[in-house]
Amino acid sequence: MMEQLETIEALKRTSKGCGLFRKPDSNNNNANTVQFKKDDSDTMQTNDKIRSHSKSPEVIWKTNAELSTGDEKENRQNTLMQESSSDNKPKYNNNDDINDDSQNFLSTPLNKISLSESIISYCDEEIDLKVKNFMLAKQSDLERKETKQRENVLVEKNVLQEKVQKKILKIQDEDNDFERAYNEELMATQNQLKEVHNRHAQLLNKRDSDAQKDALRKEQEKLEQKVVKGRKEVHKCIEEMNNLLKVHNFTDNLPPPVGSCVDVLKQISDKIADISSPATLTDLDARSVAFLSAEAKKIIAIAETLIVEASRKRLEEKIKESEKAVHIRSSTAAEVATTFTKTTSAKTASSAAPQVSSRLSPQPANQCRAIYMEFLKLLNSVEMDCKEFEEDTVLKKYRFSLMKAVSENVNTINNNEPGHLHDKVEKFIRLLEGGTIGVSGDQNVSTRDHPVASLYCLNRLAKKLVNQGGELVSSRPEAAFIYSPVVVGLWCKYPIFGKLFLVHLALKCPFLVPYIIEREGKSDLEYFQMLGYDISDNGELEKESLFLKRFSGYVTFYAAVTVSQPPSNHLLGRKIKLQSPHGLQNAWTWLARVLGQPPIQGITPTALHSFLEVVGFEMGRCYGKQFFKMLQFLKFIYLPEIKKVTTDSDKIAPLERLRLFVDGAFSKGKIVRHPGLKKMIK
Repeated sequence: MMEQLETIEALKRTSKGCGLFRKPDSNNNNANTVQFKKDDSDTMQTNDKIRSHSKSPEVIWKTNAELSTGDEKENRQNTLMQESSSDNKPKYNNNDDINDDSQNFLSTPLNKISLSESIISYCDEEIDLKVKNFMLAKQSDLERKETKQRENVLVEKNVLQEKVQKKILKIQDEDNDFERAYNEELMATQNQLKEVHNRHAQLLNKRDSDAQKDALRKEQEKLEQKVVKGRKEVHKCIEEMNNLLKVHNFTDNLPPPVGSCVDVLKQISDKIADISSPATLTDLDARSVAFLSAEAKKIIAIAETLIVEASRKRLEEKIKESEKAVHIRSSTAAEVATTFTKTTSAKTASSAAPQVSSRLSPQPANQCRAIYMEFLKLLNSVEMDCKEFEEDTVLKKYRFSLMKAVSENVNTINNNEPGHLHDKVEKFIRLLEGGTIGVSGDQNVSTRDHPVASLYCLNRLAKKLVNQGGELVSSRPEAAFIYSPVVVGLWCKYPIFGKLFLVHLALKCPFLVPYIIEREGKSDLEYFQMLGYDISDNGELEKESLFLKRFSGYVTFYAAVTVSQPPSNHLLGRKIKLQSPHGLQNAWTWLARVLGQPPIQGITPTALHSFLEVVGFEMGRCYGKQFFKMLQFLKFIYLPEIKKVTTDSDKIAPLERLRLFVDGAFSKGKIVRHPGLKKMIK
């Protein structure tokens, strides 16, 4: 639109410059004024030409024909003339300066037409030139703008490229820094790992070295124990030899064979001393000591035979010498020999009979104490053999399976039916012989997986039977005859099991040895705890009634073992009928030892009553009058002794129960068989 307006203004200026629109002179209106009285067709053609040079279709040129009234035409011409006169003043100062030729020329109508055409032609050329110049200028301006814009774009492009390049360089620097930092951190981490690995390797090496040293130390300790044991056995053999020589009065003038035996024993002792002297022992040294100790035992057996034979010969020589010296007859010598033989036999028989009269002698107490200490040594030895197995963390799951196998089978012993007890004994034997038995959780376990597993199970089984049987028997006395056949059956198959059973029983109840703990040097809690009392977590002592009830259960359990018979022989792999390895002779020994020691209030009457209630019938049937003599001693001598020491009122009840039991036995002339024993025999 602006370009169209500029074109129109250019046309106006051109027309004014040509003097076409001057204001007509008032003095010479007819002669000097150019009249545009063309017809409408000429006017239309002129307007069309002008319109054709205009680029805007919106410009509308009004011709004379288009003006409806004369006033409008006149106003239009006046306006054009005024604009022409005001904008483009003529070169001449007044119209008089125009020569007459030009006035004559303009006054002619043909000249007017040709002038109009020339003006139009000139205007067209001017318009074309203006338009062309305008277009060239416009194009040049556009090209200049495009060039400038292109340059700006290039500048911006270069700027952006520089920025991108800087960013790339910055990113590369950051990547390099990151990679360098990463490599440094990686190297530091690797160095730390190497240091940790080296320290760990050093620890492992040290641990392996310590483990090897520990293993060597333990091996040395075992070897030392074996050597010490062998040395003690040899010393014991030497002491036995000295006792034999002393008994048979061979301190001087030893017979040649006996002297040789003594010399050999001394040589064996010297060799063992030489073996024990090195700082480090070997397995060969231990085997050598064991061999020498075995040889020493053989020499003792040979020496004993030789000494007895030499003693017999010496006696015969003395008899012959006495015959020659006194000149007596040979018959008299025979009587002397017979008298000597009878005297010796009588002494032997008197020592074998039960010594009921020695009730307050210190000898039984010393024997019981020695037996108790032997029990502790045996348990310590077994625990030492199993210590490494119990402390091995790798075998923890295996140990748990073995304990579960023992506990489950002991817990399920619930009646004394022969088939049930046979099944339990068979399972225990299968486990201890290396067979496989099932446990809960669909698992199988066997003792053949470790050399100490069988001994470990024997110890655990003995302890479990003592705990389970003793606790259950205290509330149900007839339960003693459920567990006792199992104990006897395993005792027949494994003698070491019987010893371990007695050990754990003595630890729970020392009175079953019977061993009376010395009170000197012990506090009240320590003393009563060693007697078998339970101590609570807050340090309170178990009530007397509860202790005596549990104590009675252990005594009843032990008494049931002495009168129980082993299970069927085919289970134990024997073709002969077995006898109980701990039968009535042990019941007689225990009863005699108890009656030979000072009584303890509450404990002694409870133990005697519980024991006699179980074994009294069988002992009366086996020993007859001797047993009733023992009962007479109990009633008339030992019961008053118990009554003297019973000073607490709450401990009189056990004494009264024992007195009533003994009086009933004398009134009936026998002791009634225990109900549990009746069921077991059936």
